[in-house]
Amino acid sequence: MAAADNITLQDAAQSLGKSVAALSIQIKALEDIAGQPLFERAVRGKRSKLTDAGKLYYSRLQSSLNNLSPADLNRSLPTEVIELDFNREIDNQSPKLKKFWQDLSSIDFDLRNDPDKAYALKNVSLSFREENGQWIYHHIGRRNDYAEYKGWDYCRNAIGKVAMLRQPTGLFHPYDWTVTKNYNKVFVTGEPSLSRVQGWLDDANNTYRHVTYHRIVVRVASKDGPLIMVKGLIQNFDLPEPSLRPKLISLDVEQVESYSPFLARFYKAWQKNPLWNSSEIRALHPELMMCRPLRPHYETLVAAHIGERHNATLYFGNAWRETAIGVSISDRDIWGEFDEKINDGYYSTLNTGIPSFELLRAAYPHKSGRIMHAVYFRLMLRLFLSDGSPVLVNMLEQHGMEETSAAATVLAQKLLSRLSP
Repeated sequence: MAAADNITLQDAAQSLGKSVAALSIQIKALEDIAGQPLFERAVRGKRSKLTDAGKLYYSRLQSSLNNLSPADLNRSLPTEVIELDFNREIDNQSPKLKKFWQDLSSIDFDLRNDPDKAYALKNVSLSFREENGQWIYHHIGRRNDYAEYKGWDYCRNAIGKVAMLRQPTGLFHPYDWTVTKNYNKVFVTGEPSLSRVQGWLDDANNTYRHVTYHRIVVRVASKDGPLIMVKGLIQNFDLPEPSLRPKLISLDVEQVESYSPFLARFYKAWQKNPLWNSSEIRALHPELMMCRPLRPHYETLVAAHIGERHNATLYFGNAWRETAIGVSISDRDIWGEFDEKINDGYYSTLNTGIPSFELLRAAYPHKSGRIMHAVYFRLMLRLFLSDGSPVLVNMLEQHGMEETSAAATVLAQKLLSRLSP
């Protein structure tokens, strides 16, 4: 685009911080992809002109850039495909992926051997055929993750269209290029591929999310000739929409027993005696988290204790627990992207001494590696140590955990209905 926008090739190279030779090589590579000249060759120092094909290419590229949103331009997470050792890792995959592989193996990777099983396999996967060096969507099953994520209307319209172009340029979807570039290897060698894919992908609502999934790519025989069959399973995805960010509802702590008898035990023990050395409170030691101010005025809180039966330990795992003890609760490397309004509750309770009881819904990375939506109650109390210094105690009771936002929303609605007047 710089070559088209500037008067001369020298001006374009200077604007990009490149040499004229380097820019010329890039233009030649682009023309090789297009299969025709994009620029009319000009005498040195004269203005470069676009050919008719170049003008068409430029207009489409300009349109693509104009449609980019700030979120598109600011994304720093690239699409990445990590190849895994198939024989070693296939047994560690989800039951769905393993069943797909076992069913394919049972018919010797030939869809003609068992029509019923072939129909079931095609229904949960994608298949591509090769035409003139390009991959064409041959079939998209209604029950595969891609159809559920992108929507069936999109998938139905994609059948018969190119799934990949031979080089990644500004006109081509970088996601499609990256995730399909190993199809040729599988097609030629017949060796299956198992990989972990992560990258930005727009869903049925045209909202981009950073998805992570495992997939199997395998060559199969069919009545239409050899095909590439792909089975992917989305394991987690980030949910950047504001409506899906952490939500918090403050509740009346005096009603804690009606919502959570488990947390009510802590509240009753605190009411009897807010000192840490009271026997009632110390008996609950394995199930609570204790945070201490590191500096005067409670500027920094660190996790001084996290019980082995505390809900966060059960959720994130003991390895996280051992790492988090002694770390500031504002350290995002340990605690994740914790919403500010959720974090504020710590300081409010510690400063005022007023107990806090809340219902929360938020997405966190689970110890399994998946992003999960958790719905839970939280009780926070201020205690005093034997030397008179205050500490914050946090107790949680989880009421549900779902991998998909839709299911988590239903779960939250059911729980929130209990709180309606």
